[in-house]
Amino acid sequence: MSSVQAHIDVIIASDSFPPALHAALQQTGATTTFWPLAAALRGGLSAGGEPLVILAPPNPRAMFESIEVLLERLADHPRPTLLLSTGEQPWLTRPHAPAGVPISYARAAGPADLAARLSTLIDLRAGLAVRDAAARTQMARAAAAAQRYKHQLELAGRIQRELTGRTLPRFGPVTCRALNKPLEYISGDIFEVAPLDADTLGFFVADATGHGLPAALLTTYIRRAMRRHALHDAAGGGAAGVLQTLNRELLEADLTESPFVAAICGTLHVPSLTVELSRAGTPYPLVRTALGEIQIVECEGCVLGVLEDEVFTNTRLQLRPGDTLVAHTDGLDALQRDRTMAVAQRGAGGLVGPFGESVAIAEAGSDSSSGGGGLTVIDAVAASPALASAWAECLAAQGPEEAIDFARMRFDTMRRLGEADDDLTIVALTIDAE
Repeated sequence: MSSVQAHIDVIIASDSFPPALHAALQQTGATTTFWPLAAALRGGLSAGGEPLVILAPPNPRAMFESIEVLLERLADHPRPTLLLSTGEQPWLTRPHAPAGVPISYARAAGPADLAARLSTLIDLRAGLAVRDAAARTQMARAAAAAQRYKHQLELAGRIQRELTGRTLPRFGPVTCRALNKPLEYISGDIFEVAPLDADTLGFFVADATGHGLPAALLTTYIRRAMRRHALHDAAGGGAAGVLQTLNRELLEADLTESPFVAAICGTLHVPSLTVELSRAGTPYPLVRTALGEIQIVECEGCVLGVLEDEVFTNTRLQLRPGDTLVAHTDGLDALQRDRTMAVAQRGAGGLVGPFGESVAIAEAGSDSSSGGGGLTVIDAVAASPALASAWAECLAAQGPEEAIDFARMRFDTMRRLGEADDDLTIVALTIDAE
C-alpha cells in the first residue's frame, strides 16, 4: 500500500451501498469523495489519476450504456478503476472499456478482499502518474517539433515566393500578370516571365507531380534547368528544345519522388506579336481576344520524365492588340467544383460555350484569329475543363485581371473549407489594345 495518503472517488450507480465497501475504504486510510452517476457524467470528476470505484447495481446491464460513456471519458486521463457490482453473481458480461484504462471487475465481497483490491488501485496510481508524465513530455516535444517544422516550411515558402519574384515586368506593350497559390506552405508549381533580349519575352509554367516539400524541391531543379537551357538557348530548338533537354535530364536523374513534370514554355516576339510555345502535359493554353472570345491553343506534348523518345513541337501563334495569352496548371481545373455543363452549340460567330462566350480552337501553326479548327465544342470543353466554369465567364466578360482575382478568392475560400486539393498557377500576357 502506498505510504502517501491517497484519494478514491466512488461513483454510486446503485441504490444500495455495501457495508463491506465502507469498511474497506476506512482500512485503506484514503480520503473519499462520493459522486452520483449523473453528476459524474456531467463532468464533475477531476482529471487527476486517483483511483476510481464505480458501484453498479445487482443487475448492471441496465447501466451499461451510462457506464461505457463514463469509461470512454477516462481514455484521455486513465485512472485505476474497480467496477464493483452489489449483486451476488460474478460479472457474466462486462461494459466495453477503451484500451489503456486499467480496470478490474468484482462483486460484493468481504472488507478484507475489497481493501486489498483498493490498495492495488492505489499502488497503480504512481505507475500511471509516471506514464502520464512521460506521455505529456512526449506530446510537448512532438508539438514543439511540429511547430519548428511548420516554421521551416513557412520560411521555405517565403523564400520560394521571393525567388519567383513579387512583381512581373511590363515589357513594351505587354502587361504580365500571374497568380501562384500553394495548397500547403510551399508549392509544386513554378513560373517565370523574363526578357530574353530587347525584343523577346520568355515565359514558362511548370507543375511537379503532387505538392508539398518533394514537389517544391523538384521545382528548384526545374527552374535552374529552364534558365540554363531553354530560355537562353535560341540554338537549341526553341521552346521544344528546352522541353526536350529537360525531359532527358529528368530521366537521367532517375528521381524516386515527384519524377513527373508538366510544363509549358515559350517566347513572345514583341515587335511582331508572334508567340512560339511548346507544351508538356499542362492544360491547353488559352487566348482571350480583344472581343472577349476564348480560344484554345491546341498543341500536344506528354509530361516530362516519362518517355525517353518523346518529341516536343513548337507551336506558332499570332496575337493581336488587346489579346491575352493565358497559361495555367491543372489546379485551375480542380478549382471548378461548381462547374456546370450547359448545352454548347454552334452560333453564327463560331462556337458558343456554356456561359454564352465564344469558344474557338487555334490549331498548331494557325493564326489565333482564325477560329474553327477541327474540334467540336464538347471536345473543346473536354480539352480545357476550365472553359466550363464561372472563371471562364469572368475571363471572357471582364478580362485577365478580374479573372485572376476571381481565381484567387475562389482558391482561398476552398482552402479554408478544406476543399482545395492542388496548387494553382496562372500566367497571363496581355497586349495593349490599339
